[in-house]
Amino acid sequence: MGYSQPEVIGQVSDAFEIVREEFGFDLDTPEGDAIGLVISALIHRLDNPNSSIESVTRERYGLSVSEIRQWWNWSDLK
Repeated sequence: MGYSQPEVIGQVSDAFEIVREEFGFDLDTPEGDAIGLVISALIHRLDNPNSSIESVTRERYGLSVSEIRQWWNWSDLK
């Protein structure tokens, strides 16, 4: 059974919501932002399968990976 792109996006977004609600991740927490980045990358790559994380963050957030790393001191993780 195949799914349309809007159906996939809807299910992924719903999955994010149930995880966020169950574990109490606010949207403005490191966990919520990390999950949001994964969802953004997935949605972006549905149309652009070979895109890099840099192109994902530039097109979806208007920011570089370096700028996003600063949100939660994620630059310390690399």
